[in-house]
Amino acid sequence: MKEFWSREETIPRNKLEKLQEKKLKAQIKHLYNNSPFYRRKFKKAGLKPRDIRNLGDLRKIPFTTKEELRESQARNPPFGDFLAVSPGECTRVYTSSGTSGKYVWHAFTEEDWKKWVDLSARQYYTIGVRKDDIFAHFFNFNYIKTGHVVSEGVAKIGALVVSAGTGGTLRHIETLKDLGVTAIASTPTYALYLAQRAEERGVNPGELPVEKGLFGGEPGTEIPEYRKRLESVFGIRAYDGWGITDIGIPVAVECGEQCGAHVFEDAVIVEVVDEDGERVSDGEKGEIVYTDLTNRAMPLLRFRSRDVGIFTTEECSCGRTSGRFLSGIIGRLDDMIKIRGVQVFPSQIMDIIGKFRELTGDFRIVLAEEVMDRLIIKAELKRGYDEDDVRSRLEEEIKNFVGVRPEIIFVNEGSMKKYEWKTPLIEDLRKRPF
Repeated sequence: MKEFWSREETIPRNKLEKLQEKKLKAQIKHLYNNSPFYRRKFKKAGLKPRDIRNLGDLRKIPFTTKEELRESQARNPPFGDFLAVSPGECTRVYTSSGTSGKYVWHAFTEEDWKKWVDLSARQYYTIGVRKDDIFAHFFNFNYIKTGHVVSEGVAKIGALVVSAGTGGTLRHIETLKDLGVTAIASTPTYALYLAQRAEERGVNPGELPVEKGLFGGEPGTEIPEYRKRLESVFGIRAYDGWGITDIGIPVAVECGEQCGAHVFEDAVIVEVVDEDGERVSDGEKGEIVYTDLTNRAMPLLRFRSRDVGIFTTEECSCGRTSGRFLSGIIGRLDDMIKIRGVQVFPSQIMDIIGKFRELTGDFRIVLAEEVMDRLIIKAELKRGYDEDDVRSRLEEEIKNFVGVRPEIIFVNEGSMKKYEWKTPLIEDLRKRPF
C-alpha cells in the first residue's frame, strides 16, 4: 500500500519551489488577462506579468483583503470583477462563513473542484484513512463547501463515507455504533460535545470503534491539553487539519509525526508577515498570507487571511518536503483582544483552561460595556470543586502566561450553550449604535 497520496508530497525542495514558480507565472498571466480586479491592481502598482520572474518577486504584488472582495461583489454582483472565467464555466458556488462581515461568493469550475477534491483525499490519506475505513464527518453543508469537499475527497480514497453533517447529535451517536465508524472529522468542540452526549446516553466514547479523527475549523487540536482530551475520551489519534474558505479546502494537515501541519505547497504559496506587511523569518509568528496556484475561476494573490501562525520549511522525518504550520492557528486578528496593551487570543485561554481538571473546558471571553480594559472569563466548573481555590489558581495561571489578571465567573457544568459548528468563544455584550 502506498505511503503517500501524491508524488508532489516528497519532491525535493528546490524542485517544489520551481513548480511553484512555474504555476505562479501562469496564474499571474491568467489573472492579468482575465480578471479586471487584478489587472487594475497590477496597473496601479506599475507591474506587468513579466515583472514577476521568481518567488522572491511575489512581494511586489499588493495584498488582497476580504474587504476588497466584498466591495468588488457589492459593485459588480453577484461575483465581483475578480472572477477570471466566464460565469458559464462555473459549476459550483459556495460562500465564506460571513462571521466577520457579509459573506463572499466563491465560484468554481469543474476542474477547480476536482483539484480540491484530490487535495481533500490527500489530507485524509495522510492521517491514515484507507479503503477499508468507514468514515463519518460532522461538517456543515449549507452554503459552505467544507462538508461537500470532505465527502467527495474521502470517497475518492475508496472509504465508505457517511455525510452526517451538523445537527442530529443523538442520531450521530447511533451511527457511530451501528456502522462501526473507524474515522471521524468535525470541529474539536463538537467532538467533545458528541462524547458528552454519548456518555449521557450510557455510551462510552472510548469503546466506539473510532481509531482516528481530523479536527479543524477552530482552535483546539493544536493545543496540547485539548488534543489530550480528544484522544483520551475517544481512545484515538487526533490530527489537526487546516483550510481557508476564501482559498479552498484543505490547505494543510498533520502527518503521523504530529509536529506541525504540512502545507500543500504545490497548490498554494504561504507567506507570514508582520503588522507592517513585511515577511518575517522562517519559524517566526505573524499573519498568514496565501497565494492560490490551483483555482482558475476566483484565485487570490497574496490574500491576507487574518490568521496568526508560524510557518517553517524545516524538514520533517515523515519524508514530506513541504513546509509546516507549527502550533496550529495561534489566533485570528479579528478575534484578538487588547487588554491594557496586551494582545490576548482565545486559543491562549483555551490552552490554560484545558490544564484544569476541575473545569469542563467550556469557556467564553466576555466583553461588556465600559470594560475593555478588563479580561473577563466565564468558565464551566465541574460539580464538587471549591470555587475559591480554582479561581485563585486560574487567575494566577492566566496572569503568568497571558500577562493580564482576569476576572473569573464560574457557571454550572453543562450550562453553556453547545454548538454543532464553530463555537463562538467571545461574548460581546457591548451596546452597538444603529
